[in-house]
This record gives sequence, C-alpha cells and structure tokens, in this order.
Amino acid sequence: MITVGLPFANSAGTLPLAVQSVIEQSFQDWEMVLLDDGSSDGSLAIARGFEDPRISVVSDGSNRGLPARLNEIARSSNRAWMARMDADDVMHPVRLATQLAYGGIHDLDVVGSTVYVINEQNVVYGVKNPGPLPGTSEGYLRNGAFVHPSVIGLTSWFVANPYNESLRRAQDKELWLRTHAHSRFGKVDIPLLYYREMGNFRLGLYRATCRADRQILRQYAPQIIGARRALQAVVKSYGKEGLNIALSGTRAHTRLMQARSVVPNGSTLADGQRVLDALVVHLNHNHVRPDE
Repeated sequence: MITVGLPFANSAGTLPLAVQSVIEQSFQDWEMVLLDDGSSDGSLAIARGFEDPRISVVSDGSNRGLPARLNEIARSSNRAWMARMDADDVMHPVRLATQLAYGGIHDLDVVGSTVYVINEQNVVYGVKNPGPLPGTSEGYLRNGAFVHPSVIGLTSWFVANPYNESLRRAQDKELWLRTHAHSRFGKVDIPLLYYREMGNFRLGLYRATCRADRQILRQYAPQIIGARRALQAVVKSYGKEGLNIALSGTRAHTRLMQARSVVPNGSTLADGQRVLDALVVHLNHNHVRPDE
C-alpha cells in the first residue's frame, strides 16, 4: 500500500527512533526504503541493523542531496502511496492510517498534517502548521503550506511531479508552488509527526535555505504578487537571515525559534509527550538507543 521513503546522511543519533516509529505504526502494510546519502558516521551500519523484512537499505556511497533521493525512491516504488520521513523526526503511531484514510476519502494527491515540535531531548514544546492549507498562490509563496516530512502522496503524483534536484534546500516549497494549482492537496489538522526543530539549528544549512528561498521568490513571486512586493520579500529574507546570524547561539535565538510554533490549550502537548515517551521506551527495550 505505501512506501516510506527515508533518505539519511550522518543521522546516527536520531535514525533508530525514526525507524522504530515506522515499525510501530498501527497500519502495517508498508515498506520502508532507507536510502543512505553518503553517510560517514555509522548511520549505514545502524540502518542495516534492522531485521524487519519490510525494510530495505540502499547505499551507493555518493551524496546527491534530498530531492534527488526522493525522486529515486518514487521512481523505484511499486506501492500506490509514498510517505515522506526525515531521519531526525518521529511518526505518531496512527500517522499512516490516518493520512491514508483521509487521502482516500477525499480523493487527494498529497496529504499533510499538523506536527508536534520537539527538541534534542525528545521534549514536546509546541505545535507547528495548524489550520487549513492556503487558499491562494500567495499563501503557498508565504509559508510553503506543508511541513515537508509530514506529507504522504500518490506515488504516481510524485513521479509525474518530481522535485527540482538543483535545489538542495527548500525543494518542497518550490514543488508546492509549481503544482498546487493542478493538484488535489489536503491536510489533517491534528499532529501526526514529531518535527525536531530545537537543537537542530545549523547556521550553514539555514543560510543555504535562505538562498534557495530567495531563488524561489525571484522565480515565482513577480507573477504572484507583483515585482515591487517580490523585491520587498527578497529584502525581507536578507533581513531575516541577518537576524538569525546575529542571534545564533544565544538565548534570544532559542526564544525566536520557539516563537515559530504555538502552544495549544488543553492536553494536546501532554498527550503527544506520552506517546513519544512510549516510543522511546520501546526503542530502549529493543536495545537500539538513539545515542548509539
């Protein structure tokens, strides 16, 4: 029914929990492709250590980047659906079942979800991307619509709409901008993925994302919001990048990153933490620890 595509590169600290969260899905008709993108830290050995017959490991020794690897997984899959997954994130146990059911009922091409936001100690501290999808191209330009590793989609859709392999960063935003007008997108507005953001900030990667985002703005924004506002958006991107450079490594930067998520009312965070803690306990019980 579904291929879980998980490219990884030097992810030894988080890969075991990511894989374990797929193994413990309530929906069990899946295959998982662990695709090594040139790791040098022991990640490949960890990937090969899982004995589940539904898990395959692919490694060619090269570093081609995430979009190329995602395209490779889509082309090689013979399952109807494909799920995105990053090596530093964690699936909620009902993620696949919920998104597959939602996609089938609403006849969708791509289904995303709201996500929990976690730090390096697996503490849930917020929720990201709540609410409906954008209703206009400007909305897709502004926020990208989906948290990338939260999506599943028809494999045929991903094959027909490949990622732009020249974009090592922000390739998802470009894909949604390029395709949303002729595609059927939907989102489950409950958290179905644990998205690791705090403790995962790397300035070099962030600056590369900013450069890619400005490339996307220059390509798409003039047609969507006009030349003047497009220029303003590019200038704003430079300002945002400068602020993050100046604050990197400070408490103020930690607060800035925390402000990117919301803290919902009620028991949402407590429920999410309880489920994540149980996954960590199961991982430790299986003698595969995230720090090994």
